[in-house]
Amino acid sequence: MAQAFDLVRHLNAAASRTGAIDSILQFENLATQAQYRVPYIVTTRHVKGGDRVLDWGCGNGHFSLFLQSLGAEVTGYSFERPPRAVEGSAAFTFVSGSSADPRSLPFPNACFDAAVGVGVLEHVWETGGDEAASLAELVRVVKPGGVILTFHLPSETGWIENAVRTLGLNKHLHGRRYRAERIRQLWTAAGLRIVDMGVYNALPRAELTLLPAPVRHSEAFARAYDFADDLISRAVPRICTNYFVVGRTPS
Repeated sequence: MAQAFDLVRHLNAAASRTGAIDSILQFENLATQAQYRVPYIVTTRHVKGGDRVLDWGCGNGHFSLFLQSLGAEVTGYSFERPPRAVEGSAAFTFVSGSSADPRSLPFPNACFDAAVGVGVLEHVWETGGDEAASLAELVRVVKPGGVILTFHLPSETGWIENAVRTLGLNKHLHGRRYRAERIRQLWTAAGLRIVDMGVYNALPRAELTLLPAPVRHSEAFARAYDFADDLISRAVPRICTNYFVVGRTPS
């Protein structure tokens, strides 16, 4: 995972130089940002320079920033305000969603080479959508033979959220979580062929912002934390927090 951590470090440094880091909570320290190390490395296998990529549910723009670093032409779509992180970028276009029609995407058929959703699909039901309709729309707007990359899909067997529920702690909990068989059912029904799927993040990440600054901003600590996380993830994948799924559209 050394290459994945290098992507984390380089993106963090670039965001610091441009001032974009001030609007991205996920980049507060390297160990917290490294929760995206698997999405970063998986994305590099499927997105290349010049690709037109939809960042579906782009939020504060943290993943759009990464897609731009790969040379992609990025369109961010969200119900939120345009992200400050990529404000003024010639390689980024923002399109706002409409709460009046949360299921449809305002794009023509087959206009993107790829679409990426990071922590989005599990929330669509909260705004009147559903997973099947969203996947069908993503398939519609991605070119035949293109890819749809889904990250941070919460696992039903992940230990962190199950522990939070058991202890009754006042933490964010997902209303929808998934098992591998449910993922395969949804993707197959949408006409997607799953070409890669896995789990990641066995250790908590958001809570690292509570550590003393010398610790949480230490690259050595971040690398050691990732090493432990990767060991646990390989040994006991069932307890990991997130799934990633790469689906290919019908050609």
